[in-house]
Amino acid sequence: MSWIYLKNEDYKLKGTLHELKDSSIVFSNSVKNKGYSEEGYKLTEYQISNINFIQNRRKSNTALGILLGYCLGASYGYISGYNSGGGYFISAAAWGTLKATLFGSIGLGIGFVITSNKTPFPIYGKLKNYKKHKRFLYQYAIKGKQD
Repeated sequence: MSWIYLKNEDYKLKGTLHELKDSSIVFSNSVKNKGYSEEGYKLTEYQISNINFIQNRRKSNTALGILLGYCLGASYGYISGYNSGGGYFISAAAWGTLKATLFGSIGLGIGFVITSNKTPFPIYGKLKNYKKHKRFLYQYAIKGKQD
C-alpha cells in the first residue's frame, strides 16, 4: 500500500507503486500488491517534480505484528500468572489464563502500533531526493529493476 502526496494538492493518492522510472513514478489505483492485473486498474505516471512525498506500508507486517505481539504477551502473562500462584479463590492455572488474556491484549495493541506505521520518503519535487530514496522504494514497487 502506498500514498503519494502531490505538490499543490490537498489530498493524497492511495494505491500501489507500479514502476519506478528515471524521472517519474507509475502509480496504480489498486490497493493490492499481490495478484495484480493491469486490467481494470488505472495506471498514471507522475513526474518527480510534482511529488511532495511518498509513504509506504507493507500489509503483511501489521498482521504479523499483531500475531507476534499477542503471542508474546499471552505467553508472558500465562507464565507470570501461573508462577505467582493462585489466590484464595482462584487456581494458578486460572490466574495464568486471566493474565494471559490481559497481557495478550496489551501485546496485540503494541504489535499493531509498532508495525502499522508508514515509511515516509520525502521527495519535495527534487530529482536528487528521489534518487536517494529510489533503492528503498524498489521494495514496494511491482515492476522495475534496481539501478
